[in-house]
Amino acid sequence: MHWLSRRGISSDIALKAIAISAVVFNHAHPVRPFDYAGGMTVLLMLSGYSFARFALQSGDAQSVRRAVASLALKIWLPCAAIVLLSFVVRQKFSLSELLFFSNLFSREFLTFMFVWYPQVLLQILAFTFLLFCIPAAADGFLRNPLRGSLVLLTLAIVTTTFWPEVPHATLPWRVAWNFLLGWVAFFLLRDRNAHTLGMRKTALVAGTVVCAGAVFGPADPQFWTLSAAMTILALKSSLILPSIAVRVLYVVGQASFTIFLLHTIFLRVHRKVLGLYDQDGAWIFAMIASTLAWVAGAAAMRAYRRVSNERTAEFVGGAKNMLRPSPQVG
Repeated sequence: MHWLSRRGISSDIALKAIAISAVVFNHAHPVRPFDYAGGMTVLLMLSGYSFARFALQSGDAQSVRRAVASLALKIWLPCAAIVLLSFVVRQKFSLSELLFFSNLFSREFLTFMFVWYPQVLLQILAFTFLLFCIPAAADGFLRNPLRGSLVLLTLAIVTTTFWPEVPHATLPWRVAWNFLLGWVAFFLLRDRNAHTLGMRKTALVAGTVVCAGAVFGPADPQFWTLSAAMTILALKSSLILPSIAVRVLYVVGQASFTIFLLHTIFLRVHRKVLGLYDQDGAWIFAMIASTLAWVAGAAAMRAYRRVSNERTAEFVGGAKNMLRPSPQVG
């Protein structure tokens, strides 16, 4: 059958789908026999991987800053909307959450999502923007982005190792290494030179194991989750799976940020509105509802762009007709 035929999917998209599914599973299962930790750790690394592909291949510092600002705006707008909605529903207000810095001193939040993740991302992006405002740093990085990423990763690992942990807060300089590891992975794997690719893949996996071991220790599930994810990313650029699995993983992977933003809301709907307490049912409900929200939003955006392009084409065509000289009579 067609849906059983085998197709390929990029390993980073498949890993993103699995990671966000694990995050929602954990949040839907407050009572569970085992802590399936590491989904957010993998997501943060993959966010860095995608960021490097999206923003850091530009040829000049101005292009990088423009890409960083564009990405930050795309993250901030939907998060700010959820933050404000949460304040209205709860009838409570937090200035630190509204300004996206509450993670620096607290893990408690009013917002109907785990707001520390977008806060950390935006703070890392702000640092990156400022870094590329320094001509010497920007030029040095763009001349050799792999070397620049390795230098930043090393500094971040040292900071994480020696900076005292704050149990009640999520500090960006303690988790930035995870994001920067994604940069290193992208630049190591970007060059497909067959003579050095195997060595670079081995170095990437070994380096990840060392970094994860230094930060988490081998007893922490996050150590194993991140190490396994990086091994798959390094050794398999694409995964060959049944067509139906590829379709599901692709949609969930593309929708991962929307799922993160909305899954807590749908978990609340499942319990408080529908009055259902089944943990597996809550997980499935939140995954499906969040994914469908992304599908609806993506379809609406495509329709808007199509109508906008058609109107632009009509306007341009009308303007050309007006400028065209009238035919001479007689």
